[in-house]
This record gives sequence, structure tokens and C-alpha cells, in this order.
Amino acid sequence: MIPKLGRSLANNEIEEITKMIQAENQYFEEQRLNLIQELSCLIHEKELLKERVKKAEEQLQNGLDLKNKISTQLYESYISSVEKSAFTIKNVEESINDLKMLIESKSLELSRLKDSIRKMKEEFLGIAGRYENILEREEAD
Repeated sequence: MIPKLGRSLANNEIEEITKMIQAENQYFEEQRLNLIQELSCLIHEKELLKERVKKAEEQLQNGLDLKNKISTQLYESYISSVEKSAFTIKNVEESINDLKMLIESKSLELSRLKDSIRKMKEEFLGIAGRYENILEREEAD
């Protein structure tokens, strides 16, 4: 009766650890997917901003042709807008690079966690195996 109870407890413990591992894996996978989605949005925003800058540069060229017809103040305001767009693109690119580094870091962290969990599971299975051997010897006696 006691050996069966011990095996049952060991099996229950293995199931609990397996469920915990699965829950942690799911959490990290969700985090990774969220980061990828954020990165995708930032890349899309960068592309939109590049289009805006391209259009602004085209308009700037047209504005240069009209420079003598417009006031200096309006012209400077237009240049400022283009510079702000370029600055925004630079910031978005930096954010994208930061997110890429964060994704790499989280992926590495996830790999390390998986390795750690795998080692713990192997250790636990080793202990469970030794316990089962002890129970079998006790039954044999």
C-alpha cells in the first residue's frame, strides 16, 4: 500500500512540475509574441514616417522652386517639420533596435529557463527513479 502511495505522490509531483513548466513556457511565449507584435508596429510606423519624409523632401524641392514667392518664416517652418520627421524616424529606429535587443535578451532568458527546468526535471526523475528502486527492494524483501 505504501509503495503505491509513494509512486502516486511522485507521479502527482511530476504532473504538477510539468503543468508549472507548461504555464511558464506559455507565459514566455506570450511575452515573446507581444514583443514581436510591438516590433512589427514600430517597423510599420517607421515605414509610414519614411513615406512622410519622402513626400516632405519632394515638397521641399518644390518649395525651393517657390522660395522666392513665399515668406522666409513659412519656409523655415517647413524645414523644421522635415527635420522633426527625420528626428522621429531616428527615434523609431532606436526604439526598434532596443526592442530587437530586448527580444534577443528574452529569448536567451527563455532558453536558459528551459534548460534549467529540463535539468530540474531530470534531477527529479532521477530522484523518483531511486525512490522507486528503494520501494522495489523493500517489496522484494
